[in-house]
Amino acid sequence: MKRLGIVGFGQFGQLAAGILRRHFELFATDVAPAAEAAARKLGVPFGSLREAAARDVVVVAAPVAAMRGVFTSMAPHVKPGALVADVGSVKMLPARWMAEILPAHADLVATHPLFGP
Repeated sequence: MKRLGIVGFGQFGQLAAGILRRHFELFATDVAPAAEAAARKLGVPFGSLREAAARDVVVVAAPVAAMRGVFTSMAPHVKPGALVADVGSVKMLPARWMAEILPAHADLVATHPLFGP
């Protein structure tokens, strides 16, 4: 089973975990204090950005304003052949930051799924 890291465990990260847990071995990270309790409630292992970034697939569900810093922090830990997707690229900057900051040995997918409250 592929290992998937979720970076940002707010509403979208938790929704994604609920859907993807049947298909991936999940791991989550977030800087928000409540995120660890939310992960525990869903049965998702929780830890560092370094650990999440080293998965086969990494979904970045952080706020757009934080994404550049997240990409910079995770770049050294993204493994060759990993797939990194963000969920905020309706904005042009996150897609550009991914291409500029993340290593060339990773596949990048800039997305923005429609998401309501």
